[in-house]
Amino acid sequence: MKKHLAALYIATAVLTLGSCQPHSRIDELKDFVEKTAEEAQTYSEEQWENINEEFSRLLEKVEEYDDLTPEELNEIARLQGQYAAAAFKYHGQKAKEEWEKAQSALGGFIDGLTEGTDENEETEE
Repeated sequence: MKKHLAALYIATAVLTLGSCQPHSRIDELKDFVEKTAEEAQTYSEEQWENINEEFSRLLEKVEEYDDLTPEELNEIARLQGQYAAAAFKYHGQKAKEEWEKAQSALGGFIDGLTEGTDENEETEE
């Protein structure tokens, strides 16, 4: 019976330890970037300011390591690109919306100018 219990404990320990993956030093940055990319379109301007500050903090944290492997450096660069794409996509969409509003307002302004000029021409005749 003791042999079976000992074998059970050993098997449990092996399975438990074997299932643990080593925690990478860049996992926190990776998780943050992936979450940001997924939720980018839902953030407000104020939230983006906070997110940019947090991204900078996390990036500085991983850049403090002087023994990063080439794979880790490559992953950090990939995450920076992924973050930049998410931010650009959000800000690009906002810029597009503002441009469309400006075009609409400009169209109304031009219509007003045209109507005002047409009325002046009619009264001069």
